[in-house]
Amino acid sequence: DTLYHAGIQADFYAATERTPDIADTLDLIPDQEYLSNILLIAGDVVHPRTAAHFRHTMLFAKLDEPFGAMLPTRLPKEQMPRGITLMNPLVGNLGLAAALYLRFRHIYLFGIDNGTMGDSGQFHSRYSSLYDAGKWGAASGTNSSNLNQEVPGNFGGVALSGGLMRTSAHNMEMVIDLFRNKEGHEFEVQNCSNGVLIKGTTPRHSEDLDFSSLPRVDHTAFREMIAGSMLTRLGLGRPELLDFIKVKDCKKVTGQLRLQWKKRPRTRLAFLRLMQDCAEYFDRINNSRQRFASYMIEGSIHTFFILALKGLYQDGNEQLCLRSANAVIDRMCDFLRDADRLLDFLPDYVIGEHQRLAKGLIGCSHEGSPAPRMPAIPTFQTRQGWQDPMQKFTKVTE
Repeated sequence: DTLYHAGIQADFYAATERTPDIADTLDLIPDQEYLSNILLIAGDVVHPRTAAHFRHTMLFAKLDEPFGAMLPTRLPKEQMPRGITLMNPLVGNLGLAAALYLRFRHIYLFGIDNGTMGDSGQFHSRYSSLYDAGKWGAASGTNSSNLNQEVPGNFGGVALSGGLMRTSAHNMEMVIDLFRNKEGHEFEVQNCSNGVLIKGTTPRHSEDLDFSSLPRVDHTAFREMIAGSMLTRLGLGRPELLDFIKVKDCKKVTGQLRLQWKKRPRTRLAFLRLMQDCAEYFDRINNSRQRFASYMIEGSIHTFFILALKGLYQDGNEQLCLRSANAVIDRMCDFLRDADRLLDFLPDYVIGEHQRLAKGLIGCSHEGSPAPRMPAIPTFQTRQGWQDPMQKFTKVTE
């Protein structure tokens, strides 16, 4: 959106979020042909409506997530997507990480502020229509009250940042360090952003950059080179995806967990041992071809176990505590039954579409616990009479 309205043709678009509102922001660009010349970069999960805006999509395997962990068990080595790390929490992290994984040697950061300088009040680019109050009829932007931590600025002075943005800057420092000290990749990162200092980068004002001696880049040839030599087509249709996911394997896991908890422990010690048995079960299948099923479910089960442990030791009365912990396990078993129903919707259970598939309910109804209605997903509604000033993309810079 910002580059479009600044008259700059982008080569890449990085997407970390998997929500439909990302596609909504792309829908707002009047000249959709602008997007057709851009290569989408994402982790292994991206919303299908987002991907539909682009001719080519470059997917990295995020190996700490279920789908990324599943790929090595299903694909031959030559088709395995390149792994990526430190691509979160913000989209700038994916941009920098992808540039390093693609072996770019000269990287320049613009707009990677991760905060703001003092009381400037300017957080988003003036070219961004998404944060144009006139477009929406109300003020829009980042809540500056979240930027309450003072950190060194890129060009000196003090910048204001917050938890998420400090994490973003820290992860950029880590991925730079990873490639500089462990990957043996020779590169430089020049930070032209008027925001937070990022260690491992060289602060550089944009007006001090001089590219006049460099040859002009043929961007079309560059994109074709990336698509032709660095991408491989997975060619996964619906049958192949269903075979990848192996819903039956996932249901075996949910069924086994319900079976393990069918007979409830009568002592705290027995309760702890049963939790340990579940952890050992996950460990076994984590090292098998069923690891995807484990990764899909294990994190949620540990959340229930944490709550159950709290109930198990909330009082000196063991039987009272066991009733409290077992009430949590009851909800866990409800969740496992719900999971079986939701697994049947795969691979179509994506954010947005899930409201229709689940008939507008959050989960399923259980005895004494009716499923609540889902809130509507917000959509962008521009102010009546507002018209984008750039209906057709006009390139104003080379």
